Amino acid sequence: EQVTRMTAEDALFVNIQSFSPPYEAAPFVSGFSGQVESNAAAQEDNSLRWNVTPWPTQAWAESVYPELPPDQAYRQLGQDLASFCRASGKSSDGNGTWQEHIEKLRDVADQINEIEPQEIIFRSEGTELRMKPLPGSFFLPVEWETTRGKKILVNLPSQEVFGTPDPDSVEGHFSTTKPLIVHRTNEDGNPFSVPISGIKGRFENGKMVYLESTTNPEENEYLMDTFVRNPASGMSSIGEIGLVAPNNPIAKTGR
Repeated sequence: EQVTRMTAEDALFVNIQSFSPPYEAAPFVSGFSGQVESNAAAQEDNSLRWNVTPWPTQAWAESVYPELPPDQAYRQLGQDLASFCRASGKSSDGNGTWQEHIEKLRDVADQINEIEPQEIIFRSEGTELRMKPLPGSFFLPVEWETTRGKKILVNLPSQEVFGTPDPDSVEGHFSTTKPLIVHRTNEDGNPFSVPISGIKGRFENGKMVYLESTTNPEENEYLMDTFVRNPASGMSSIGEIGLVAPNNPIAKTGR
């Protein structure tokens, strides 16, 4: 009832996340997920104000900067996140202000929309994946107005413009370069997350037909059961295309 009342009052729901080995989810994160689920209709019709943003933790910092002393690693991760979020508010810090950044992303999205691409191809080592944009869809940055006229920023930081593919058009194979963080619940009902690396998969006629991890083979049954063998869940299809420039500040860290 409180969540419903807050939604009616146009409250902002903020999900503060971190990735802390052993990747145990904080109670407020799982609590937020439940709140969002209870407001799925408001989120779907674009009347809900929400945001997901990161927060540094000691364990996360030490996993990113293992060569640094713990306190220095923590400070460095915090500085990185602040830089990615353009938190200085200054154009002279190398990344520009957040508003300057979002305007650049909006320009990129407008250029893609003007082109009206008929097909998008992802090609790199181990990847040859093709898909068509959903007819009538368009690309956006992660900032827009709700139906109540309030501007929202749903992901902070963000380097992407995103769009919607025609799910039936996806064909080809892919290989990941970063870990997939999957969320689970243990026998005691407590949430936790597991990083899975070295993932390879294949799509045929818009459905994922194969998925494996060469780095964490013990997770292969979980991957197949979750993303391939249960098509009714929708997990075997692609629902979003995210395009990110390779020279973005996050990529430049090399971590």
